[in-house]
Amino acid sequence: MGKNFSILKPNLIDFIYMMRKMPQTINPDDACQIIANTGISSGDTVVEAGAGSGAVTLLLSYIVFPGTVYSYDINESFLKVAKDNIDTYGKGNVSFKLKDIYEGIDEKEVDLVSLDLPEPYRVVGHAYEALRAGGFIFSFSPCIEQVIDFRRELSKYDFTEIKTIESIIREYEVKEKGTRPKTRMLGHTGYMSFARKA
Repeated sequence: MGKNFSILKPNLIDFIYMMRKMPQTINPDDACQIIANTGISSGDTVVEAGAGSGAVTLLLSYIVFPGTVYSYDINESFLKVAKDNIDTYGKGNVSFKLKDIYEGIDEKEVDLVSLDLPEPYRVVGHAYEALRAGGFIFSFSPCIEQVIDFRRELSKYDFTEIKTIESIIREYEVKEKGTRPKTRMLGHTGYMSFARKA
């Protein structure tokens, strides 16, 4: 077509945007809050549920490599999509489990339990048993009622540094005639709740 173009090596965020998706995924702006608020890093162990399409799974696996991410889901078709995505873009450090996390967590001395579930409060007790001292629990919830139930359950255990946030992203248009916020913005996506095992 007579046009010049550049070829760039894809990065992790490119993979997340390119991957096949079935259920709605936590967007990268929200997912990065997990890292910022828990300090997970190389060599850590993470348990997550549900796996969904594997977008957060992929991010977590890159951050903790060569540590391990254990990803729980009860939907076999979601697990297949997540596994295919991780096999295509991942680092080989994810273990998928077709298991209901509401019934318990197999792993111990975990650094982070990450939850994207309808009833995260039902996992709090299991997470407390699975976490190492100083480990974090995280929950992503679209509705405030889920946050209320989750935080009420957290108060029954020895958790500290409890907080709930949301990310609202407003991009700007920069033009010669003037700079202003874009007409559309990424408003509410969900509430992110964090707590640390004391």
